[in-house]
Amino acid sequence: LHQTDIALLDKVQELQAAIGVFLGDGDNEAQVRLDHFLLGDPRLALALLHHVDDAPELAERHAGRLRDFADFGADAFHRAPFGSFERFMGILIEHFAGNFPLWLAPEQVRVLPITDRQNEYAEQLLKDLKAAGIRATIDISGDKIGGKIRAAETAKVHTMLVIGQKEMESNAVSVRIHGQGDQGVKPVAEALTGLNLAIDDRIL
Repeated sequence: LHQTDIALLDKVQELQAAIGVFLGDGDNEAQVRLDHFLLGDPRLALALLHHVDDAPELAERHAGRLRDFADFGADAFHRAPFGSFERFMGILIEHFAGNFPLWLAPEQVRVLPITDRQNEYAEQLLKDLKAAGIRATIDISGDKIGGKIRAAETAKVHTMLVIGQKEMESNAVSVRIHGQGDQGVKPVAEALTGLNLAIDDRIL
């Protein structure tokens, strides 16, 4: 076991010993139920992770519940790890209202060439973004640039890189951020560095 795992196991055993006082000594069947309870109750698991130094107080707080659980004699436990994950994702989406920070956004960047004359340049930029580990897409539809920007804003794409003839000739991009508008023209290298920093630093 990894040292961290061993330390956590020690804390689990410490908590089990503290709570076990309320179940009575030598009651092996109750102890087995207690083990299942600690593994199966996410609220107690969270308390364990965040309040491991308060094991006796935690035990006293849950004493009545644990006595009832031990006396009940249940031999089946419901666990829903995927349900818990889905609830967490639901809370996260609701919290950000879909406006995820760059590092969390499913689509981090969308490349928007103004005309089809910039498509080749835009597609090379897309490759560079993906090579840097950035979740990026491109809009090479026949829509005008205003329509492309509106579509990206509606989809809550965090960052839009607009490319016109001037940007292509100067190896640059015009940066837009969802809800914040135009951020100015930047060289491609500078834009990529800024994106990577925002992702690595998990800026909100």
